[in-house]
Amino acid sequence: MPRARSKRDRVHQVANWLRDAFPIHGYQIIVRVEKISLDGKSRLFGKLVESSSDPKVLILSVDPRDGLGVILDTTLHEWAHAKCWNETTVEHSREWGIAYAELLTAWDGGGSKESWEYKYK
Repeated sequence: MPRARSKRDRVHQVANWLRDAFPIHGYQIIVRVEKISLDGKSRLFGKLVESSSDPKVLILSVDPRDGLGVILDTTLHEWAHAKCWNETTVEHSREWGIAYAELLTAWDGGGSKESWEYKYK
């Protein structure tokens, strides 16, 4: 399967690769590509929040107004937060740093191309 062409489809393709390569045990991850702001004014690259209707669902959002490289890096960044969900209250803890380093190593070590084989719908 070729690499997805749109930003939205590529994010979903990468998220499907992440689900296989780095599963988040005990949680379902919903990925959204949408404009994000902190207070209606300040833009965010991405965010990860617990669903208000189900504490076992995490919603990972990335902002499509950035370039694809930034969007994919943000997806990995937020996935690292999901890997450490409920382990710590510190946003960028040591555990998060280790998880993020593992994701980046796998991504740079072939994950980028491997992810092309995943569906994006």
